[in-house]
Amino acid sequence: MDIDTNLVVVDIVAIWTIDAALFSIAGLGFLAWGIALRGAGRSLAAFAIELAVCLVVERVATTLHRADRLESASPLPAGARRGSIAAYTLKAIAAVGLAGAMTAAVAVTLSAPQFVGGFFVAYGIIRLVSARRARAMERRERVEYRVRLGSWRKRPEYYVTSPVF
Repeated sequence: MDIDTNLVVVDIVAIWTIDAALFSIAGLGFLAWGIALRGAGRSLAAFAIELAVCLVVERVATTLHRADRLESASPLPAGARRGSIAAYTLKAIAAVGLAGAMTAAVAVTLSAPQFVGGFFVAYGIIRLVSARRARAMERRERVEYRVRLGSWRKRPEYYVTSPVF
């Protein structure tokens, strides 16, 4: 049996909750920016429409990794190590900051800051709902779900383990 000591995993609920918070904060920041530049009515309407469209598209197309995909999680390999949630949070702040800066640049170029906040908040809502569902699955099945840290590829590897890990 191979022992993979290079495998670093973190709690999926924790990182999805961090993602939810960061993207929601960014989305609300974009909303505030839109309100300051274009007024409340126009910005709130655009925000609500974008949020609704993004949530519907995600529901139909399932583009993000959600709790229902955890059912195919494999057992945690021997030698896996816990990753640092603090390190993940710092990397996530940098990633969301970069995504926010690029989005802001596009919004400035198009003079349309009111059209970007809904996407970020939709992503945050999807992540928060997924985190709650994953936590419910963990409690029901008495397991913990982990994901490979640093897995930015299209299909991250999910692992299931006992709570004593």
